[in-house]
Amino acid sequence: MIPIKPPKISKVFEIDRRRPEEPGTAIDEFREDQVEEEGIVARAQRTQIRIYDPAVIRRKKINGWLINLFFLLIAPAIAAVYLYGIATDMYKVDTVLMIKAPLTGSNMGGAGAMTTMLGSQSSTMTRAIDESFAVIEYVTSREAFRELQQKVDFAEHFKNPDADYFSRLEPDADFEAAYSYYKNHIDVRYDDVTGQIILTTYGFEAETAATIAEAVIELSENVVNSFNQRSERDFLDHVEDQVEKAKAELRRVEEEVTQFRLTERLIDPSSDSTARESIITQLLTQSASIQAEITNLASRGISSEQQIQPLRNRLAAIEEQVTRERSSLTGENSPLAPVLARYQFLIVEQTIAQQQYTAALNNLSNAQFQAGAQKLYVLTVVPPRLPEQAQLPARQWNMFLTFLYSLGGLIVLRVIIASVRDHMV
Repeated sequence: MIPIKPPKISKVFEIDRRRPEEPGTAIDEFREDQVEEEGIVARAQRTQIRIYDPAVIRRKKINGWLINLFFLLIAPAIAAVYLYGIATDMYKVDTVLMIKAPLTGSNMGGAGAMTTMLGSQSSTMTRAIDESFAVIEYVTSREAFRELQQKVDFAEHFKNPDADYFSRLEPDADFEAAYSYYKNHIDVRYDDVTGQIILTTYGFEAETAATIAEAVIELSENVVNSFNQRSERDFLDHVEDQVEKAKAELRRVEEEVTQFRLTERLIDPSSDSTARESIITQLLTQSASIQAEITNLASRGISSEQQIQPLRNRLAAIEEQVTRERSSLTGENSPLAPVLARYQFLIVEQTIAQQQYTAALNNLSNAQFQAGAQKLYVLTVVPPRLPEQAQLPARQWNMFLTFLYSLGGLIVLRVIIASVRDHMV
């Protein structure tokens, strides 16, 4: 042990004995400094004794060896035992999906609309980004897990008692625990570059991992179909409403026409009017012929009543018939003209209603075609395939990470210990 000499006092205070000592004078300060220096010397001596004590040195070496042994040997050994002796193999299935939507004519211009009308949609597809993210959110939702549980019994497979404790699902796990386990054992993400949905499923058996992937694809298709149905329903509701209104209007006008015919006892007043006008024309023709014959007899000097009077009687009868026929059309007693006018108005209304109904049906047909052309599609770019060997756990990679983390932890712990020792001196 190396002795430590006490520090030298560089100052000598002269004490004036002729004056009484007063508090706060130089002698008091000297005494305080001396006491403090003696304390420092005592602590330094104790620290030096502790530092150079063989037992302390031996204990420090043993603690250092133990720390190194734990981080560099025991921790990797524990990881190796688990990874190579306990951990259950797990299979991974990668699937690539893409949700595509056809471009509408309004987004493509005339050429795109013509292409859609011709039925060629392969070159007019675009990414459905919003729908892709919606599908991703649904796949990781509780509702999707419930449906998946009904299809493939996800929880029962991962409660396999042959699997190791850290990999399997607890046998008494409730819904929330199973759902949390499901989210940790399914990976779904969107690739911004390719516009594809990358789906990764896991299972203790290759068939189970592929079955889960197929079930998730089916759930995704159901979601997209629900999008299509909702969009088609919203798109067609307005057009179908216009069809119903046009149909109701046509039915109303036809009922008025039927009621008119029953009331007036006429099927077609216009035909009746045409027939009456034809009769009047024929009567006027006969009247003109008789008048011509009478004029001819008078010009020849024939004035016999026996020859002329029958012609005059016939002419009078024809004129009376013409008067009656004209009266039936425009007279005061049941004239046909107002009836014909009302009938023609109803016929015009009926024609307009029929045209509106026909136009509404054409619009509905076009809307149904457009709704069918604007459907979303789920394309399976890479279908789920059975893996030939288990990909998890990645034993070599995990061993490397374990050694790396152990080495980093050892360095951090050494730095902390050195820092604490420096503060203790």
